Amino acid sequence: MSQTSRLAEEPAPPTLPGVNLRQTKAKSTADRLLDVALRIIRLGPVLVLVLMLAIFAIVNPVFLSPGNLVDLAVQTTPILLVGLGQLLVVITQGIDLSVGAIVGFASVAGWFIWQQFSLPGWAALLVVVAMGAFWGLVNAIVIVKVKIANPFIVTLGTLYAVGGLSLLMTKGTPKIGQSDVILFLGSGQMNFFGLAVPMPIVVAIIVTALVGLLLYYSRWGRWIYAVGGNPEGAVRAGIPVGAVRMSVFILSGVLAGVAAVVLSGRIAGADANLGKGMELLTIAAVVIGGGSFFGGRGTIWNVVVGALIVVGIRNGLNLSALDSNWLAIVIGAVLVLAVGLDGLRSYTESAVRRSRARRAEGL
Repeated sequence: MSQTSRLAEEPAPPTLPGVNLRQTKAKSTADRLLDVALRIIRLGPVLVLVLMLAIFAIVNPVFLSPGNLVDLAVQTTPILLVGLGQLLVVITQGIDLSVGAIVGFASVAGWFIWQQFSLPGWAALLVVVAMGAFWGLVNAIVIVKVKIANPFIVTLGTLYAVGGLSLLMTKGTPKIGQSDVILFLGSGQMNFFGLAVPMPIVVAIIVTALVGLLLYYSRWGRWIYAVGGNPEGAVRAGIPVGAVRMSVFILSGVLAGVAAVVLSGRIAGADANLGKGMELLTIAAVVIGGGSFFGGRGTIWNVVVGALIVVGIRNGLNLSALDSNWLAIVIGAVLVLAVGLDGLRSYTESAVRRSRARRAEGL
């Protein structure tokens, strides 16, 4: 028998009924392309950070100097601290527009109480943080318990009310003087193996680690993602949805108070405008870093990257001697782009899930 006849007699490889091999190969190629696109989108914040560093370094080599990088890290600390609280709220499908006003109020209210009662440094620190926690609790009660409006409206109202109260207390005048503990946390340094590290950076590392432990290694952290990803399913699973939502607003207030401590220590005083504009900067940091207004998604690492991008843009524009108004324009454009990428990421993830489901069914 010839070679040709033997090949002709060999059976064809088995195929599933109704399955076209070319279509299957095309689907697998499409699946791979979707996976690659999703990876690129998820890496977007890191790529933006690298691109930003490169551009500003070319424009002004001072941008990547050791001294400026340390300054950049110190400037990032308040945005990162408040951004961590904003992340927790956003994961649960909420938003907190009051964080900037809470920072200012915690600063001035803590200063007045410290002066009035001659508090020791550690007590002054606790008072500032408690002021932030108080307004976080107010937001939580009105949003979760009273249920008169959604988080956007409630926290917008808190933004104006608390901001106005702070200006009324100070008559718009910054206050001078601060407790020794707050001064140390905002302006001091700590030596690590002969390296002087500014205390704001130390505070940022410690707080970020603590929030990370809570978010990734506790039942509460799993509940947060569950509530944001599927609120109805979380209720059916017995998760205390109301308590979880209240907790994230309270913690957002606490972290705003911690940021107020750092900022008050940096200026050696108190100012009602310390947190002005911080609400939008932290939202930008969360969304640019990969958080989603759809809820159920967001990581600590991405907020760190997002905060570095936001503050890096501000720092780079200042070094480039450009008009400060460019900051709002650039941040706004980046925020719109980030929201667009969020929608694209959600669409791509849905497409990947549908594709994997079809493969699992053998279609």
